[in-house]
This record gives sequence, structure tokens and C-alpha cells, in this order.
Amino acid sequence: MKIKNLFLITILALSCASCASSVFYQVYNVESINKSDADDKGLLFEDENCSIRYNLWGEYGDMGYEFYNKTDQNIYLDLSESFFIVNGVAHDYFQNRIFSNSASQGVSVKNTATTVTSVASIFQTTPVIVASSGTSGATSGYSVSRREEKIICIPAKTSKFLGEFKINHTLLRDCDLLKYPKRKEVMPKSFDISDSPLVFSNRFLYMVGDSNEKVKLENKFYVEEITNYPEDEMFEMRYEEYCDERSFSKVLFHKFVSPKTFYIKYTKGVDTWEH
Repeated sequence: MKIKNLFLITILALSCASCASSVFYQVYNVESINKSDADDKGLLFEDENCSIRYNLWGEYGDMGYEFYNKTDQNIYLDLSESFFIVNGVAHDYFQNRIFSNSASQGVSVKNTATTVTSVASIFQTTPVIVASSGTSGATSGYSVSRREEKIICIPAKTSKFLGEFKINHTLLRDCDLLKYPKRKEVMPKSFDISDSPLVFSNRFLYMVGDSNEKVKLENKFYVEEITNYPEDEMFEMRYEEYCDERSFSKVLFHKFVSPKTFYIKYTKGVDTWEH
């Protein structure tokens, strides 16, 4: 009897272990220091000449941006003097690269020998031509190269979408963050700008029209909260709604989608770290 009970307990323990999540997400909430506004479309920074909008959502954080020219003249964004800066380390937007696009096309010649056979089926009883063939061909291609632009022109009253960098690829660890928490163990870790593990910004330089005056602009952010979640806490089932219509069945959604949020997905290995 005792052996039977022990066997049942062992099976139950193994079942519970198999139910435990092996996939986790580290979710970052970001605060901007000098933004003008924020809405569902993104974090907005403005001066008298332009507005710059960000949506950080995605794995590793997307530092791409929409640059809108508010003026009646062209704006010239100088990428050679524009930088993505993380914890005081600057990364160049202009890297003097050459990009190539290639295409190919082919011409083939088919030589076919045919024989006539009779095939009976529920679809047809007429003779069918069965072909055996060989194909030979030749291909040709071309490549178009372009050099990276040092100066980007944004025409009056238009916008351009630009991007280059992800915010963070490395899992951040802290003594107050469980690395592999269960659902009831999820606990956020908060920061202010003085102790945030990630402070980052885009620093721009641009000119308006024929003016030689160089305008400097910086959009600055910091991570204000980090939370580690098991995978089942990252998603929820709900109805999709659009124009007062609702989907017939529920759809899987990310719980924490926001222009000021991003995440890193990671898995539990064989390590025994708690934090």
C-alpha cells in the first residue's frame, strides 16, 4: 500500500513538473524624460520644426522612429552626427555601408518524348498522353548597389521611418528578481533614472532649408520597471474587436503590448540560479 502511494505521489510530482513553464519573458517598462506626449501610436517628442514618434514594442526593443517635418521647407537629417546612446556608449547611425540588391532570371528549353496509354478512373476513360522529358536551361542576373546616405532629406509636411538599433539583447539580473518565477512569485523591480540599469537616447542633428544653422535634439529614455514572467502570464485569450464588430472566437493576445514596453524571451536551462 505504501509503495502504491509513493508511486502515485511520484507520478503527481512529475506531472506538476512537466506543467511548469520552461519559457519566460523579461518585460521592460520604459519612461521618457523629455517627451511631449504619449498615446496608443507611440511616444512623441517635438520641437518647433519636427516631431519624432517611437513605438518600442517588440523583442529586444525597437529604437526605430518616425521623423515628421512640420515646416514648409526640407529638413536635412545628418546621420553622421546622429547617435544611439546606451548607458553612455554611442553607436553611429551612419556607418558608410554599401547595400546590394540582386535579381536573377532563367530561360529553359524542354525536350519531350510522348507515348499514348490508356488510363481508366472515375474521372476519365480516354487515352492519356504520358510525357517523359528533360530540361536544360541558363540563368542570368544582375546586382544593384547603393551607398548609405549620410544626409537624409525629409520633404516639407512629410515623414520618413528610420531605424537601426535594438535597445537591449542581454537578460538583466537583479537580487530582487526571480529568474524563473512561478505565477504567484511574479514581482516587478522598479527604478528611477538615477539607478536604472538602462538609460538610452537618440541624439540628432538636422538643418532646415538653406539655413546653415545646425539644430541639436535628443530623445531620452530609461527603464523604470522590469518584470520576469512565465510564458502563460504573457498571453490572454480575448475577442478581437474592430468597428463595433467582434470576432466569432477568442484570439491569443500579448497582455502587455504598449509603445513604451518591450521584452526578451528566454528559456530555462539546466542551471540552478534563483535570480
